[in-house]
Amino acid sequence: MRPFLLLLVSGLFLILLQAMPWNVFFPKMGTVNLSFAFVIFVALFYPSLGSWFLAFMLGYTLDTLSGGPAGLMTMLNLGALLFIRTSNRIMVFESLPSQATLILCLTASADYILLMVTEVATNNSLGFILPGVLLKSVFITLLSIPFFVVYNKRRLSSED
Repeated sequence: MRPFLLLLVSGLFLILLQAMPWNVFFPKMGTVNLSFAFVIFVALFYPSLGSWFLAFMLGYTLDTLSGGPAGLMTMLNLGALLFIRTSNRIMVFESLPSQATLILCLTASADYILLMVTEVATNNSLGFILPGVLLKSVFITLLSIPFFVVYNKRRLSSED
């Protein structure tokens, strides 16, 4: 129960952090979905039933705070969790390059799906939208790499 509460508080802190008006400090950056990268982290390293509830709660909180289409972030979080859990049977994401590639691909896909559902992508050309989606995905990947490095080292040291 204690690890779940720690993960829940961490996820809610990331939602609070991403809800701050960062465009004052970094103009034209847009919103960065830090909690989605956290859901990917939870899906990789905490294979329990609580991770499904955590992904649901973080998505529902984002849906409530963002004012976007109801249930969209919840479905994206649960879809990413389902994708990781089913692909873990085929491919193991234990190395940092595979984890970084997973984050990059899933965040780019989630951003593009978000833009498609909100009809931003259908009103603009792909060449206009794709650089922004890829830039945000690379930024989220670079932000999450230190956490994966620390956790991978910690996991390897506990196995020895």
